[in-house]
Amino acid sequence: MTAIKADIARQALEQLGVLAADEAPSAADQVRADAAVQSVHDDLYQREIADWSVEAVPDYATEGYATCAADILAPYFGLPPDPTRWRRGEGMVVRGAGARHDQYKPTPAEYF
Repeated sequence: MTAIKADIARQALEQLGVLAADEAPSAADQVRADAAVQSVHDDLYQREIADWSVEAVPDYATEGYATCAADILAPYFGLPPDPTRWRRGEGMVVRGAGARHDQYKPTPAEYF
């Protein structure tokens, strides 16, 4: 399964506590959150951590994307910075991507 940018943006707003689960974001908040998710994706893609589209983020990476996007969004909502938020989110994505890629690595041969 995959998630799209708008869903991850909404999750980031919920993580910050500025949006309730049954609430719809304002148009301005949605645009800002979408831009934050795009920024996260661009960073991870440039560093070759993400090899997927921002409109098809794997499930194992969505919470990490949302956490990183929340880090970008926090100042817009007057929330205090959390110096560990980005690293936590990035770590979630890297661990998930690493586990996915490890399953396709060849088994090294051992010669005696």
